[in-house]
Amino acid sequence: MKAVLTESASRYFFRNAINNGLPILICEGIAKKIKTDDELELNISRGEVYNVTTGLRLQTNPLPENLVEILRRGGYIPYIKEKYGFFGSLSYSVIKAVTLIGRQKVSISMTNDE
Repeated sequence: MKAVLTESASRYFFRNAINNGLPILICEGIAKKIKTDDELELNISRGEVYNVTTGLRLQTNPLPENLVEILRRGGYIPYIKEKYGFFGSLSYSVIKAVTLIGRQKVSISMTNDE
């Protein structure tokens, strides 16, 4: 699977998909507009869905730039490693702590355990 295109998703599923590097777009009414085996092209940063098979173009809400950046890096852990300059192994508890604080503005001091 290369991406998820759905009419709805829980916020947990949505964020887990992003954190695992799986692009996801929510497009209301999509199930009635595509058929099995249709070839689709998605532009997640612009919120565009193009049905190559039928020529239909749909517009949905684009992903915020910070989520697109996480996807570009292959998921949340690679994103954090690159953003904060960590290379090598990080303690799982450190990564988990960063994940739990999510959108809150906090200052985090982390060190590489190597």
